[in-house]
Parts: sequence; C-alpha cells; structure tokens
Amino acid sequence: QVFRWRDWIVASLNADTGYDEMVRSMLAADELHPGDRDAGVATGYLVRNWYALNPNDWMRSTVEHVGKAFLGLTTNCAHCHDHKFDPFTQEDYFRLRAFFEPMGLRQDRLPGEADPGPFQPYDYSVLRRVERRGTVMVYDRAADAPTWFYTDGDERNRDLARGPVLPGVPAFLARGRQPSIEPISLPPPAFNPILDEPVAATFRADAVAAIEAANRALEEVHPLGDGVGLARKTAAAAALGRATAALVSLDARLAAERLRYGSAPPDQVVAAAEAAAAAECRAAEQSALEALLVAEGGLATARAKPETDAARPAEVAAAAAAIEKAQGAVEAARGAAMHPADGAYTRIAAAYPATSTGRRAALARWITDRANPLAARVAVNHVWMRHFHEPLLSSVFDFGRAGAAPSHPQLLDWLAVELMENGWRMKPLHRLIVTSAAYRRASAEPSPAGGAEPGGATSVGKDPENRLLKRMNVGRMEAEVVRDAILHLAGTLDRTIGGMELENAVALTTFRRSLYYSCQPEEDGRSPFAAVFDCADAGDCYRRSRTIIPQQGLALANSELVHAASAKVAADLRAGLPAEQHDDQRAFVAAAFEHLLGRAPQAEEMVACLDWLGEEGRGPAGHPEPVEPEVRRAGLVRVLFNHNDFVAIR
Repeated sequence: QVFRWRDWIVASLNADTGYDEMVRSMLAADELHPGDRDAGVATGYLVRNWYALNPNDWMRSTVEHVGKAFLGLTTNCAHCHDHKFDPFTQEDYFRLRAFFEPMGLRQDRLPGEADPGPFQPYDYSVLRRVERRGTVMVYDRAADAPTWFYTDGDERNRDLARGPVLPGVPAFLARGRQPSIEPISLPPPAFNPILDEPVAATFRADAVAAIEAANRALEEVHPLGDGVGLARKTAAAAALGRATAALVSLDARLAAERLRYGSAPPDQVVAAAEAAAAAECRAAEQSALEALLVAEGGLATARAKPETDAARPAEVAAAAAAIEKAQGAVEAARGAAMHPADGAYTRIAAAYPATSTGRRAALARWITDRANPLAARVAVNHVWMRHFHEPLLSSVFDFGRAGAAPSHPQLLDWLAVELMENGWRMKPLHRLIVTSAAYRRASAEPSPAGGAEPGGATSVGKDPENRLLKRMNVGRMEAEVVRDAILHLAGTLDRTIGGMELENAVALTTFRRSLYYSCQPEEDGRSPFAAVFDCADAGDCYRRSRTIIPQQGLALANSELVHAASAKVAADLRAGLPAEQHDDQRAFVAAAFEHLLGRAPQAEEMVACLDWLGEEGRGPAGHPEPVEPEVRRAGLVRVLFNHNDFVAIR
C-alpha cells in the first residue's frame, strides 16, 4: 500500500509541513508519533525498499537511499570496502545499517475497511497476493537483532570475533557527537491496534453485521415439514447462535484487552481475562454445534435422494462420516467450555513489542539537526534543479569528493540556511526562487542588433553551461506533465486527490493525474506513453535523463490520447470564439496558439496554419479530397501539441 505514502507526501507538501518533520516521519514516525496511523504511513519511505527474497537487500537499499537522499553521500562501495574517495569506512557503513537492523513490517487494519490480516511474509510455497487494504508500516520487530560486520559484500563472511556492530553515524560527520539513543515506550494503541477505538468499532461492526445476516438467512428458510427443510432451519438457527456468541466473545476480549493495558487493579484484569477465555470457549462450542447441524442437514439431503440414484450410497456415507467428525468437535468444545484455560484467550488483532529501540528516531533527529546542514543542502539543490532545470551541484546525490563541486557554493549554503530559518517549509523557498531576478530572466537574450536570439546566443560562447545564470535554462516537461498538460488543455483532467494507484494499461483511456498510475520496476510499471518521454525510474529518480527521440513526436501525433484531446480542444476553442468569428480561421489560429503555446503566432506560422485550414468547400493545400473543417482544426491542434514550444519550458 505504498500509495498511502504517496498521498501522505502530497498532503504534507500542500500543508507546507516542514521538510525536517517529513524526513523524521519517513524514518521514524512509528517512534516519534506512536499510535498516529496518519503519520505512520510516512514510513512507506522505508517500506518501499522491502525485498521479500532477501532481507539483507532491504538493509542495503535502505542505507543507500538514506545516504543519497538526506546526506548527499554514496555508501554502496563501503558495503564491501572503505570508501575510495570519502572518509567513510566499512565500519561506518555497518554502524549506519545498525540503526535499521531491528526493523520489520506490520499490516494494520484501517477503520471502515475489511481486515487485511497480518503482514504476509515471503514463503516459497505460498503465492503472495496483492493487498490493497489496511496500512503497512515499519516497526522495531527485534530489538536485539545484531548487525554483523562481514567482508566482500557477502553476509556469509561474518566476522563473529568482532561482535555485533553498534549503531552510529559516520565518524567524519559526527565530529565526536553521536546521536543519543533511548528506548521508547509505546502507548498501548501503538503496539496493540485493537485498542484504537475506531479500529475496535470496525471489528464490532463486522460482528453485528454477521448477526444481522444470520437473522435474515433464518427468516428466509421456510421448511415444508420434510426432514431436509427442518434441518436447514435448525442449522440457520445455529448460525445465528454462533454469530451472537462471536459478538459476546469479541466484547469480552475487548474488555480484557482494555483492562490489561489500562490502570485497572490486577484482580479485575484476571477476572476479565477469565471471562474472555470462557466467552471464547462458548463461541467455539456454538461454531462446532453449527457445523454438526450442517452435517446432519447434509445427511438428510443425501437420504432424500431416490434409492435409484447411483451416487446416493457414497453421499450418505460421506455425510455420516462428517457427522461423526463434527460430533467429536462438539464434545471437545463442550469440554473446553467446562474447563476454560486459565485466562488464556485469542488476541483479536496482532500485537507488537511495547518498546521500540529509538534508534531510527535518534538518527532522524541527527539528520535534521541544524548542526548538520547536509539534509538542507541536498533538499535545496533538488528544488533549484526543478526550477532552473540544472542543479547547483550536478551530482545531486553525491556531495562528496567524487561528486562535482557546486557552481555557486555560497548560494547553496544561503538557500539551505533560508530553508531552515523558515521552519524547513518548502513554499517560502519556492517563492524566494521564482521571484528572483535569476529565475525571471528570459531564455532568449537581446542580440546586438536589438532583436531576440533564441537560446541566448550572445552569451553561449562565453558561458555555454550558463553557470553565471545570465539567461534562463530551457527545460522540458517531464513525462507525467506532458500527459497531464494535454488533458488539462482539453478540460478532461481528473483533479481528484489521492487513492489507489491505477494500472498503466488504462493510462491513455482514463484521465487521473499521472501521479496516480503505477510506478514500479516490473514490465508493466510504467505506461508506454510516459516511457517515451523519460518517465521516472522506479528504482531511484534523483535526476531524470532527458532525451530527444523520434518516438516522442510519433506519440504526440498518433496516440489515442492526443487525437481525442485535439478534437475536444478544437471544438472548445471554436465554441469559445464570438459568434461572428466561428468561421474566422485567423481568429481560430490565434486562439489555438494562445491556448496551447501561450503566445501569438508569428507571421509565417499564421500563413502556414491558414494554408492548412484552407477555405470552406475545399481541402487543405496538397490534399486532393475535401476535409471536414472540424477535422482540419483538430489536425492543427495536434500539430501544435507537437510544437517544441509545447513541451519546452522557457
């Protein structure tokens, strides 16, 4: 259910939550905000790297991406040996890993949803199912899980003589101040989800609904006096008894759990546990009795068959055997009900350790401490890159010696301080950047003759990489933005926020924002349209590649999405013109350029467009057959979707 993490990110950014708080929540919400299910989904950052086949790979990916995303530090090579460039040793690598070693995954029920059950670990003999219900988050499953130092990147080469490695941040960054790690005692609803009242209410609502369904089923049985009908009526009554006993058992166990983790006196806790155990035994007895009555109904049905039915003897024998087995179960259940276990009852939902190590919380606080500005530097570098299409430091996940030097180190540091001074909020940072003189410069600068030279030809020779920011870099829409822009201009973009991811197979025929379609490494993890335009790499996407290939033009010319959008845009543009201009081709061309490209057509463009649109009663230039006017207009819109100014950001 990583889609819940995606929705949390969207909500956090819209609410202008501090980036430091976001980082802390992604790494340790279960420790910093225990019992808060809305915050807990933030740990999807760690969940997303979970690898079913090899937990060691999960640890390796976690250390890698925590280093790259928040510290600007590449750690991969230190998995096998000391870092070749940075003062990051193999010991540092395993100390960083130790912060995450106790982690496991848990799957909790959400109020109002069906119960997804506990998290399904990998089993070679069981086919894993895709579970959309509930919420998955991390927790400290094994506080004493050791982190072993091993060599050559092979976990089989453990150096047991060294003993377990203790958690710690890289020595060259710690400067003698390691994070202070303190175990965290969790509130009961955090480690025992059934104590979360909305969740408990959902379990109880299920039990009440089962009683109502059993009651309806009983009312619908109308025996005609034969043995089969009477058996069905009796079984339906037993089903109602079983559902009623299940609700009583649920209520008793809920009461026992609340007292167990509350402040009740010990004798009340013991009495509630014994009552819960007894109620559970009675529910089991009712369930066994129902099974017996169903088996007796099966025997009555088998005996009611004609003597000439060849299958009758075998069915009667099977039904009799089922009755004998059910009778044994009833006797066992009655015996257990007479002598219930000493306060032992089945937990309603999975329970987890009541204490968390506090390791990840300590690391998260250290990463976002103002004394450690790396997280802020990495963040502002990414934000700058999204606005200027080039970062201040080109190796966006490597701020070390093997990475590039920043083009403007003082600017990078100043922006990092501004981010922290404003509570790590992103909106003030965006506002600061987009209102700057550097951002508002044109991508084309005046030429010596007084005209405009596209691309800033005057300064390209002196500063081809635009390090001096004399002009604006020309960017290009990301793959998702290309699709969303087409739908937006057609007025068909679905702006609904949140929800499960959609399959990429329907990305060209449904109109949700591209953010809400599946993104995964598997073959169907990206849509063919987005793949052509360099969509995000599901493995990591610190900086996208940017290519220009013929297939992009073909996608914008031939895809069903663009054809449908072009027809709608053309019809809407014509309908939006004043009545006296409905057949004014020049007015239509001007409106199309303004709507799709944000500018007026140049003189030669107007001539070419009018030539294509032609006049009423004849086809466009070069067409031997007449073409309907609406087809011509849609064709012009499709051409403008293919225009460089549509995908370019200047």
